[in-house]
Amino acid sequence: MRSPVVDGLREIQHKHGYLPVEELQSLSERIQTPLYHLQGVASFFPTFRLSPPPTVDVRICGDMSCHRRGADALRRAVEGKLAERGASDVVISHVSCLGQCDRAPAALILGARRDNGTIATQEAIVNGLTSEKLVGLIDATAAGKALPHHHSDPLNVRLKSDPYPKNERYGVLRNLVKSRDVAGLLAALKAADLRGMGGAGFPTAMKWEFVRGAAGAEKYIVCNADESEPGTIKDRFIMQYVPHLVIEGMVIAGLVTGAKTGVIYIRHEYELQAEILEHELEECRKLGIIGPDVLGSGQTFDLTIFVSPGGYIMGEE
Repeated sequence: MRSPVVDGLREIQHKHGYLPVEELQSLSERIQTPLYHLQGVASFFPTFRLSPPPTVDVRICGDMSCHRRGADALRRAVEGKLAERGASDVVISHVSCLGQCDRAPAALILGARRDNGTIATQEAIVNGLTSEKLVGLIDATAAGKALPHHHSDPLNVRLKSDPYPKNERYGVLRNLVKSRDVAGLLAALKAADLRGMGGAGFPTAMKWEFVRGAAGAEKYIVCNADESEPGTIKDRFIMQYVPHLVIEGMVIAGLVTGAKTGVIYIRHEYELQAEILEHELEECRKLGIIGPDVLGSGQTFDLTIFVSPGGYIMGEE
């Protein structure tokens, strides 16, 4: 799913390193959107920059988990060491939760390299920091070296929450397509008393029944994987190690409710998890698990990933 405004801003920033006014004016004309609206979106979301970035921009998480693991002392120590050396064009600031609560303290590092009038940028989230480690990363970034890329460590055991051996995944979906027993599936959801985790604890089966019976041809399944509240890292772990369960749940919800489109809305800090989900979606398309004819059912359901520009407020919108 594409957003002309957000995707347009991303393309400009990827090309220039920030959002020059003339490029915003050009985008405004191209997508027929007022310039003030583009500037409003760009100024609201923290991933967008309206001015050229510093050589190194370090944003240290200051929320509770990182605070309890010494983020404030880390920031003071790094600022002190940089001041002693007279380091210039390095900005140290605060950022809210980066989804690394189990690996605190964490920081987001953004590097900018200027070459013949263009700005090439890179960024990475780093965790388990000490002042020495963070200063070393700052020095490497300032020297133009590549920041460490996210990587996935394979689990040595199968998660208890995963009911499938690797070659038998999507079994519940296959059974639903074969049996067409929507009533039985909803009854199983009711018996399990599965509820939403958003705070209200609303019964999932009831929600699916409401959507199934709602008037209108266009229905959507949205997975809000932004997870920006400090301390909530469960979704990151699920998406990283059992992405097939997320996808299967959304496809089943789509077939039950009559939705043909699903969107996984994921925070931009979860770059690795987005890559893992994208890879799983590609495999699902090859196997016919998503697409115009889900497992030969005659029903359409497709899934896309939308990466947040940095604001929990977008969620289901």
